[in-house]
Amino acid sequence: MVDKMFSTESLASFLVRQENRIRQAIQSGDLDDDIRENPESVVRTLCDKYTLERVHISREKMEPKRTTQGDMMTVSFYIMFKGDQRLLEYYPSTRGASVPGSVREDRIVMEITGQPGKDDFKSLLGRWWDSLDFHLESANKDADDFNHALPHKIKPIIEARAKYIHMADAEMKSMGFT
Repeated sequence: MVDKMFSTESLASFLVRQENRIRQAIQSGDLDDDIRENPESVVRTLCDKYTLERVHISREKMEPKRTTQGDMMTVSFYIMFKGDQRLLEYYPSTRGASVPGSVREDRIVMEITGQPGKDDFKSLLGRWWDSLDFHLESANKDADDFNHALPHKIKPIIEARAKYIHMADAEMKSMGFT
């Protein structure tokens, strides 16, 4: 669960960690047989595994609820989303303030509190949507850039590993092992 959207740390830091996980997976040796047999297939498999799915929101089903306490009113609602929840957690490269709300499973939950007649709830909601759209557009662009670069980053690492594997295989063969 994400308690405050786009606030944890930079998405760029997360993406660097993803790249490091890919390197570790390749260097672990667990993929060596596959790299030996079909390195291009390993590139595709790793791209599939580490590709980030863009987040798409649905504004159609919100189910708003109103609660009042004293002279304050809270309007809460949720919107459904599809995609990689982590894109809602980290702040994207184009950053503003974090967006109020939390993420639970496949929903973004939002609450707006104010005084009826004094606070313009419609304006507050409009600013929230604008902020969410701004951040989401930036996060999705960062994901697209990462996804596009992924094969170009994985392929040289696989090629270097394949070269090492072939060298180790030749060494074993020279010792009389097959």
